Amino acid sequence: MARTVIAFYIEFGTSFTGGPRNLYNLVSELDRDRFEPVVITNTHSELVDALRGIGVDPVIVSQPSRIGVNDGDALRGGIAKRCGAALDVWRYNRLVARTLREHRVSLLWARNIKSVLLTGVAARRLGIPLIWDIGMEHPSRGIMAVLHGIGFRLATVVVTEGAYVAPSIFREGHLKRFGRKIRSNPTGVPRDRVHAIRRQSSNQKPPWDPFVVTSIATINQRKNQLLLLKAVGELAGEYPSLHVQLVGPITDPVYGEQLRKFVNEHELQSRVDFLGWQDDIRGILHGTNLLAVTSRVEGVPQAVLEALHACVPVLATSVGGIPEVIQDRCTGVLVPRDDLSAFTKALRWCLENQGRLAELAM
Repeated sequence: MARTVIAFYIEFGTSFTGGPRNLYNLVSELDRDRFEPVVITNTHSELVDALRGIGVDPVIVSQPSRIGVNDGDALRGGIAKRCGAALDVWRYNRLVARTLREHRVSLLWARNIKSVLLTGVAARRLGIPLIWDIGMEHPSRGIMAVLHGIGFRLATVVVTEGAYVAPSIFREGHLKRFGRKIRSNPTGVPRDRVHAIRRQSSNQKPPWDPFVVTSIATINQRKNQLLLLKAVGELAGEYPSLHVQLVGPITDPVYGEQLRKFVNEHELQSRVDFLGWQDDIRGILHGTNLLAVTSRVEGVPQAVLEALHACVPVLATSVGGIPEVIQDRCTGVLVPRDDLSAFTKALRWCLENQGRLAELAM
């Protein structure tokens, strides 16, 4: 019996995390007896190498520079630049359409609104259903509201990582008009990775010294690691065992320098480690007593799911789909977004109630 060909489109920006990691997980778990995956991306990357390792050779369709790799690049500048970028998007759709025809694709999956814009017209012209995996989007304000409206019209189905995600991003008008297209489909962790993480989850019993708090995320303003550092700055004098690991690439150099400056000014050099990109997340979790998630906007972070499998408690901001996987004082600790007082209070509770904290992750 012939297999159904499914195309996956995703941009690769700076790191093999978030969307690229979720795509890899999705493709690796696909039933190859029934489905044939075709991955289309913009550049050679760690994602491409990883996919080749599981027998999938991605098609690379390079983007014109006016489209821009970083979110919002094409929207910056004057009218001439925006019009040029729009023309490039149209041309790019033609290239994508050629690839879809060559591989006889029956279904297209695209991650985030930019990918939908780069592929949606091609899918529409060829009569191919389009799944828009929104992952994490910027809120529908200004030009983003217009682009989201276009995305809803192009997409056949809109998939979110949790029921709370869509209302936190889209306007009420979008939800009323296109809500029938939205499906909540929480992300997951590959079975082999779950097995390996659980096998290593043997942290020593509390109290812990050092008490290691880890953030696993790209370092930028959206992930808001400064909130964690400010809380640590307030508590460091009272809790000598408190230690922080920031795991993840610095995608915003200005913000990264801001974090280092804060650490130096508050003499936290011995308390805070910038570990950068790490391949062995399982090992990181094995040595962690608390995962800190400080995001301002979020879907359902893979790090949270892996921490739960590894029996590592989570302290997180209550944004996006996080409240669907973390119940406050039941499976973790939740605080409002950008609330330093609440985050510091919650971190203090974690330090003073380590036995109870360990029970939350069981």
